[in-house]
Amino acid sequence: MLPLLPQGLRDPIDTTWGAAPDERAARALHLTKWEVDHPIFAPFAQDAPGLADAAFTKVMLLGPTTATADRKVLARYTNGAAAMVLATLGDGQVLLYTSTLDRDWNDLPILPGFLPLMQESVRFLARRRADNLTPAILVGASQALPTLELKKLEVRGPGSSSTTFDDARLAGRTSVRYGGAERPGVYRVIGTDKTGATRERDELAFAANLDPRGSDLAPAPPSLLPASGTTGTTDGKPPLRRVELWHAVAAALLTLLLIESILIQQRR
Repeated sequence: MLPLLPQGLRDPIDTTWGAAPDERAARALHLTKWEVDHPIFAPFAQDAPGLADAAFTKVMLLGPTTATADRKVLARYTNGAAAMVLATLGDGQVLLYTSTLDRDWNDLPILPGFLPLMQESVRFLARRRADNLTPAILVGASQALPTLELKKLEVRGPGSSSTTFDDARLAGRTSVRYGGAERPGVYRVIGTDKTGATRERDELAFAANLDPRGSDLAPAPPSLLPASGTTGTTDGKPPLRRVELWHAVAAALLTLLLIESILIQQRR
């Protein structure tokens, strides 16, 4: 599977090799420095115990590589070795995880962070997102966009709206805040990497929806309504009454018409 990997593999290391039974836990590695702004880690806080408490006793080391233009380390172990590496391969993406998905080399599968990590990883690689698992983006709200080590990001909204984040605004940042979602609809993101290649980043696209509270037809609670028999005013002044004059105007016109018809008959 080497052609599919972002870089070559070296021999694995066993951190508990030769350790006494009471020293094994202290020698285990842990996940650290993961990209909290990346969609894969969206369900987790910066110090999520469901990930940080996982103990890794054996991991695979990676060999050197010069193909780093579209490659990103999403998480590392406490010894600095890469734990998760994301890379672009053709029209798709590859995520390399340097331990095992079972309990042979770690105890992550029995911790609460394992299932959401696997779900978000598969969803990200498949370029699909479940709206019921991610908070809705409302019109007027801002959206954090991972930079993915790109040199340029362009957000194209409904109609002809467009916002560009150039290299100066992306340098040294893991995410940027987009606040131009002023209209409902789909917002597409076009990214340019360090090699100059430009393509649409489906994993960063999002939709802005109208606030659902505007269509809430539930009755208001009685505490928000004025008491029965009152107008609900609190300043003590009598309420203003609406006076309609069209009845009087219509009666005056009718009277004038009757008078005119009487006068015409008398002349005859």
